[in-house]
Order: sequence, then structure tokens, then C-alpha cells
Amino acid sequence: MPDPRRQRPPPSYRAGIGGAYAWIGIAMGAVSTAKLVLDLASLPLATVVAGLFRTYAVVFHTIFDVVFFWLPFAVPGWAKDLVIAYVIVGGAAQKAELVTVLADWRHPWIVLHLYRNSRLLFWLRAGARLAFATLAWPVWLWLHRGRPYLVMGLGSHGPGRVAYTKRPPRRTEHGQEIYFGDVRLIILIRLLSILVGAAAILVANYAFSI
Repeated sequence: MPDPRRQRPPPSYRAGIGGAYAWIGIAMGAVSTAKLVLDLASLPLATVVAGLFRTYAVVFHTIFDVVFFWLPFAVPGWAKDLVIAYVIVGGAAQKAELVTVLADWRHPWIVLHLYRNSRLLFWLRAGARLAFATLAWPVWLWLHRGRPYLVMGLGSHGPGRVAYTKRPPRRTEHGQEIYFGDVRLIILIRLLSILVGAAAILVANYAFSI
């Protein structure tokens, strides 16, 4: 009988693609692409491309305007595009940091000993870590350069915290270290899933004329 553990996707894949939202985005794209394909077959290409660009501006520039309504000046479209791209990459980096946060949360003794048994303190610091990875991802990437592997060490008292290491997991005197994935693959897979989801939103809005 095959070992079910060997049939699971690799850790980096599970961390990067995990979550129902990514799959919903992919499903939306698969269903609504049919309408776009029909238009590509019956309309000039320039007309379809122009419609997609208009849909992008309506959807994503509107989101920008809602979030930054308080700005006292008008933001040009190209600046909105740069901010949107920056946030997309930040969302991919945040996913890698989220892996470490959730791993710490699953071990109550970490909250007990490192956060004075305060769940509020844990999530305040975790929120700060996630915000830093999202909003300052160039600095976050620089700080973790050369340490792409997420590994949980094993000590005499059990698993420790997930650390960014230069080497893959290895066997220690306490057992095999726990592997949570390669940060580079996690970011790449998450980035691709975000882009697929964004494309699905565009196609869905185009197809249904929302």
C-alpha cells in the first residue's frame, strides 16, 4: 500500500498555493475564459485588448482610490500601477512569513515561554512581522538573503521555532528536522497564483460586463 505522505504535494507548493481563494480564482478564470475566447474569435484583437485594459483600470484603480481616498492630490494611473505591483509582490513575501507565524502558533509552548503566555502579544508581534514582510518586502528579502530554507529544529524539549537557514533540513540527534519549504519557491508559486487570480478577476469582469 503506498505511503499517503508521499502523495502529498511538496511543502513549498502547499505553502504557496494553499488556501481556497487561490483555487477560486483559478476556477473563475477557467469558467469565464470561454467568453473571452469567443470574443477573440469574433472581434478584432485590438478591441478585446482595449476592453481588458479598461476593465483593469475600472477594477484595480477603483480599489486604489477607495484605499487612498484621503490623499489630497490626484494620483496618475502609472503610479497606481506601481503601487499595485508593489503590493502584489509584498503579498507573495507575506505568505512565506505567514508559514513561520502559523508554525509558531501550533506549538503552545512557544506562546507560553516566548510571549508570556499572551495570545494577544503573540498576534500583535505576528501582525507586525506580516506587515513588515508585505510593506517593506525589499528589506525583508535582503534580511533573509542566502537563507531560503524554512526549517524547524528539534531539541531535547521538542520542536523549536521555524528558522530561515542556508541548508535543507537534516537529521540531528533528536530526529529529522521539519521542513516547511523553500522561501523562493513559496514566493514564486504564491506570486503566480495571485497573478492568475488577478487575471481571473479581469476575465470575469470582462465576460460578465460588470
